[in-house]
Amino acid sequence: MQALRDLGAIAVFADFSSTAGILAFISELKTHTDVLRAIVHNASEWLAETPDTDAEAFTRMFSVHMLAPYLINLHCADLLQAQARPTSCTSAMT
Repeated sequence: MQALRDLGAIAVFADFSSTAGILAFISELKTHTDVLRAIVHNASEWLAETPDTDAEAFTRMFSVHMLAPYLINLHCADLLQAQARPTSCTSAMT
């Protein structure tokens, strides 16, 4: 972890199992940066379903797999748009 910090990485804790947790992550993220180059959605959770917990398991998995990416993209669009247009290598033809 220290090697990543030395390279400038910042770790932000997130609980994507609820709307409040997702919005708290976005708020915390915005305290650390005003620009993003990309967002990689890699969070995952899979819960075993039982007759007593099937709705709760579905709700948590929906939040992690669908609601979190949606809200992060929506609320961080301004950070992505703040990124300068990528430059490409071009050569002049004479």
